Parts: sequence; structure tokens; C-alpha cells
Amino acid sequence: MAHLVIAGHGWQRNKTFDPGATGYIKKGEHKYVVEDLFPAIKKQLPKGHNVIFYHEKKVSNYGNLVQLARQFKAKQVTEIHFDAHTLGSSARGGHVIIHKNFSPDKMDLALRDEIKNMVGVRYSHKGHEGISGRDNLYNVNQAAQNGITYRLIELGFGTNKLDADIMVNNVDDYARELVKAITGTAVTTKSSNTAKTVKKPQKQAKTNVKKGNLTVDGKWGKSTTRALQRALNTPVDGIISKQPRNNVTQSLYGGTVQFGNGGSNVVVALQRKLKVNADGKLGPATVRALQRYLGTPVDGVLSRPSVVVKELQRRLNAGTF
Repeated sequence: MAHLVIAGHGWQRNKTFDPGATGYIKKGEHKYVVEDLFPAIKKQLPKGHNVIFYHEKKVSNYGNLVQLARQFKAKQVTEIHFDAHTLGSSARGGHVIIHKNFSPDKMDLALRDEIKNMVGVRYSHKGHEGISGRDNLYNVNQAAQNGITYRLIELGFGTNKLDADIMVNNVDDYARELVKAITGTAVTTKSSNTAKTVKKPQKQAKTNVKKGNLTVDGKWGKSTTRALQRALNTPVDGIISKQPRNNVTQSLYGGTVQFGNGGSNVVVALQRKLKVNADGKLGPATVRALQRYLGTPVDGVLSRPSVVVKELQRRLNAGTF
């Protein structure tokens, strides 16, 4: 049985094109999903998973949801969108929409968790954070009336700069999170763009490391990077090299980051310690994992200064990171 993944909006019966929400993602929902997100998902799908991608028509306009589900023998249907408000609005976060009469199933909750990892979530339904119950959407109602397991996911707000930057600049990370939810398998992408299954890491014991002498100011600069490099046994030069430009790397201080492609050894070591995908690129997913590990609020953001960096500095000073 297949999992049918639908790009929201698109070409309508009257031959006009509905781009969906726009905001900072000027191409709109439909083109973003088709041109950016779908290719990123496809290149990371493990072999043996039957996932069908559909974007030819606006399904809610053509009314062909039931037909498509039966045509592709889809056991699961997921329709992908992103939200919009006024440009620059503080509204952010994603959610999973299901029919209001239903409780979320395992897939709904898995997708919710991965959206939460990337941009955070909003709303609540039947006691489940990040789930929204609706009965005023055509596809939601058609699926419910015809026994189709369906949900519509909102990836975040295209009108919020933080959400939009994550969706655009970290599209591979977002795709990886969605693949993990859809297939139940974590994957990592090599430079050749081939996907492989990641074996569950063995449980690691927490060990003490050399103590640091950092000022606990919440500013991640070269001195904090050097202390982290020493703690993780990587070359010590105070530089986090070959990094993408995103909200996280641009929040670092003192020239500790060098932009480029490829990833950094110290970030790889950090990601392995945090048990997340070790691609060497510092972004929101790694920050969320660090925040969870250190017990600080989880939002994937490095403020200037940052609470999670203060706790990291304390741990590095104490030799307990």
C-alpha cells in the first residue's frame, strides 16, 4: 500500500493557477512544495517505501481526492501546505489538520513531532498539541466520508521570517524530518545524494572532560568553540567551518563561523553526541537537540545572547558536557 503525498493548491478547473500562500517565500506554497520540498524528500527516501507524489491538479478544486487514493491504493494521504498571515507577523509554527471528530493516529503524531522539531507547533485537539480538528475543509470532509486516512500538514508561516528561512534554507533538514515520520526510518544524505538507513546509536555513557574557563555570557564565539572542540576531541582552532547561512550560524559571534559547503568536524561530533543526523551543518534541528539535552527551552533559535549557550558554557567550564 502507498502513501500519497499531495502538494496543496496548483492548477484549477478554470485553467488558472493558485499559488497558495506566499509571504517571504514568493513563489508560493505549491511551487515551494513541488520545486524544493518534493525533490529533497525524494532524494532521502529509503528503498522499499512506496511514496507517491502528486501535484498536477488542485485536488480540493477538482474534487479528485477519493479517486487518487483509490487509483494509487493509498493507505495514507498527506497534503502539504504552509500558512500565511500579514507579512512580518509574529505568528509562526506548524500543525497537523485532521477531521474534528477523529483523534490523531500514529502518523499524525509522528508528523506533528517532526514539524515541532523544525518550527514548533500551534493549536491543540483532543489534548494533543500541534493537532487541529476541522470540518470546514473539502478534502478533510471527503476523506472522512469515504474512509480515507488523511491529514493536511502546515509546515509553518511563510509570512514569518524565521519559519520561512527554515523552510527555504533548511529544506533538506525539513525533508529529512518528514521522511522519518512517513517511513519510520531516520536517514542521512551523503554528498552523492543517495540515502542510507541510520542504525540506532548505542547508548553512550556521560563522561567528564577537561574544564574550561569561559565567561558565561551566552555568546557563542571562538572561545566557546575552542572549549567545545576540546571537549569533543576534535581539532582546536575556534572555527566552525563550511557552514550554511541560516538564522543559527548568523547568530554566532566573533568570526567563529566560516560559511561554505561541506560541514564542520566539531558539529559532526556534537550531532553524534546529541544523537541526531550528523551532517556537520549547524541549524535549528541541532539547536533543538542541544536545547533538549541541556534542559533549556526548545525553539531551535540562538538568541544574542542565548540561554542554551550560557548552559553550554557552564557545562564546558564544569567539565560535564
